[in-house]
This record gives sequence, C-alpha cells and structure tokens, in this order.
Amino acid sequence: MTKEEVTVYFEDTRRELDAAASLLALAEAEAVLRVDYLSRVQRKAKDPVGRAYRELYKDRAASVRLDEDLLATWVAHHAECKSAVSEFRAALNLRHWLAHGRYWTPKLGRAYAPKDVFEIAERLFAKLPGVTGWS
Repeated sequence: MTKEEVTVYFEDTRRELDAAASLLALAEAEAVLRVDYLSRVQRKAKDPVGRAYRELYKDRAASVRLDEDLLATWVAHHAECKSAVSEFRAALNLRHWLAHGRYWTPKLGRAYAPKDVFEIAERLFAKLPGVTGWS
C-alpha cells in the first residue's frame, strides 16, 4: 500500500471505531432506561414516573418504546429534563442509522463524536432522578 492508501485505511478504521463506540454508548443508555422502567414497575414505585410506568406496563409490558413511551413520560413528569431529553432524542437518529444498516443518508443535524454521545447521555441521566446504572 502507498502512504496515501495507508492513511485512508486508518481514517476509515477510525471512523468505524467511532461509530461503534457511539452505537455502544447509545445502546447502553437505552438499556439503563429500560432497566429503570422495569425496576420501577416491579418495585411499584410511588413517584409520578413510577405510576406512569405501571400504566404503560399494563398496556405494553416489556414492549414499551424508548422515545414515545419512556422519554415522553420523563418529559411529562419532569419538565426540567426536557432539553436533555431533546438532545438525547436527536442523538437517537444516529443510533437508528448505525443500527439499521446505514443504507440511507442520515439527517442528523450535527456531527457526533463518541465523546459527544457520552456527554449527551451523562447530561440526560444527571436530569433523571433515581435513574442509576450509567457508567
């Protein structure tokens, strides 16, 4: 390989590694939210989010949707988390694109480095009272 080909190869590899790290971080954040949901349901949590989650569980059980059900519940009961949820929702477009084959041109609105994704998730979990498990 020429020096130029090696440079291109490593740039492509770095982009793939960044994409994998971002996908992993978003998947972990989703898992934390889903585990929190099931935990609040099982514990019969008495806070407003816990009550709303139990109502969701009656209709959907473990088939709740991340955005429309879980995140919407947080916004409805904790207005102070709205901007962090909005930022996380925007990052979910990256997750969808990465997880579903990257066969379309994504409309992300911005570039996401893995550091950005981690910071977005950290801001989200800092605003959600009682949610634990984010590393």
